[in-house]
Amino acid sequence: MKEQFGTKGTFLVDFYHLSEYLSAASKTVAKGAEIIWLREQQESPKQNKACEVLAELRFYQEPEDVLEMNAPVRRCLRYIESKLDYLD
Repeated sequence: MKEQFGTKGTFLVDFYHLSEYLSAASKTVAKGAEIIWLREQQESPKQNKACEVLAELRFYQEPEDVLEMNAPVRRCLRYIESKLDYLD
């Protein structure tokens, strides 16, 4: 994006894709209250509070020795961290 458009263009993270990551993480972070947790986390980036979501995810992050495919919280955390510039 930056290479093609420089400062004349921006893009935002696809909310649906972000929600998929959050939904997968909710099964670890909020067992029994997944939907409530998911809805709360979906609102934070809309209010430029993605750092609050990251703090929540870091608390529940799986250890590095857990395989990536079995670490939905870590995957979500990495996804958001890599897209922070595009959450506006």
